[in-house]
Order: sequence, then C-alpha cells, then structure tokens
Amino acid sequence: MINNSFHPHVWFANSQDVFENNIVMRKYFPIQVKDWGQQVDNNLFPDEAALELARSNGTDAHSIAGDPQFLHPEKGDYTVSPNSPALNIGFKNFAMDSFGVQEPGLKALALQPVIPALVMDKSQQTLKPAGLPFLGGMIKPVESMEERSAYGLQDESGAIIVSVPENSLLAASGIRPKDVICTANGIKVTSAKHLLEILEAAKGKEKIPVEIMRNQQKQVLQVRVK
Repeated sequence: MINNSFHPHVWFANSQDVFENNIVMRKYFPIQVKDWGQQVDNNLFPDEAALELARSNGTDAHSIAGDPQFLHPEKGDYTVSPNSPALNIGFKNFAMDSFGVQEPGLKALALQPVIPALVMDKSQQTLKPAGLPFLGGMIKPVESMEERSAYGLQDESGAIIVSVPENSLLAASGIRPKDVICTANGIKVTSAKHLLEILEAAKGKEKIPVEIMRNQQKQVLQVRVK
C-alpha cells in the first residue's frame, strides 16, 4: 500500500476476514473496529512503532518492520529486492505491467498516473496518548478524514468521547463512548482542547447544554459539570 496503510472500518463479528502478506507504509487506521476478523498477521510495517501500535489491537503477532526495498519505485515498479524483509512474511512479487489498460489503442488514449515519491512518514507512527481527561472520562480531537466520515461530521471540529467510566459525570449525563461533542454551552467546539477551555469558562454552573453526534444523528443533552 504505497504511501498508505490498512483502513478497516466497523468490521462485524465473525466476518472471517483475513489481511496478511502485505506491505504497509504507515500505521493502521482502524475506525470502530472491535472484531479484527479471522486473521491480521504476517505483514511488513515501516518501523517498530507502527508494528507495536498494531499489536496493541491484538493483531500482527508474526508481522515485522523494515524497508521493503522496492527496486524501481520511481518508475512505478514496486517489485521488492531478493533481500527484502517482505519476502519473509509471505509477500510475493507480481508483474507490474499486467493490470490496468492493456489494449494498445486504449493505452494511447489513457491518462498516465503521476508516480509518487515514497514517503516513509515515521512521524505518523508514534504512539499517541489515549486522550485528555474530561469530566471523569477521556476525550480526543477529530484527527482525520476517516474519523470525520465515520462519525458523520461536516468538518474536523469537535471532541470525540474515548471513555466513559461508570461513576463519571459523563455517565451521569448520558454521554457514551464514541459520541462527538459538537457544541458546548452554545459554543462550537473546534477541538478537544477547546472543549476544556469552554468547560473552564463555565465554572459555577452545574450543567451545560451540549450538542452531540451519536450514530451520525444529532442530539442535545444537559451535561453535569460538577
């Protein structure tokens, strides 16, 4: 997956899906995945941080990290060298010119893709903190187009509820994990940090109104803040 990675979204239990013998160049990007199918293993990651992040989900026990050693990536040839670690996890080279438009007359008409430079973006692989503490639970910002799509948001504003302990103020207010707080006390929430600032400004109140997105539907709740 050139300059990209595995993006599983909301797998159903007992799906029996298998993802193995692949090369990924960034960390995985799962959204609301609790059941990881039949097997996700024997894949090549760009570095140990991305691999360990995947293993924290219970996958990739036999996967490894390293440079895939593509032979001619500047030409769109992603065949790996005989010394590539990808061959150790079951990846097999395949012809780079036997798919896509094949008819000579059509090839002459077809647009040619721009071959991208390889990006081993290791800054994307670092383990991120679980989130920011908020009313006894944890929140995080909306961090990608994938999350925006999964939660049905118009933009990347808002704060995602990560955890709601049983005895927290969030639980007492009816907030659930994976709710997204879009407005709080009548103010649009631009980020998780901004939500904390709104909470700080609301000192003295017992409750504040919040608009949330839950299962891609808007709801208004009164949240206990003390």
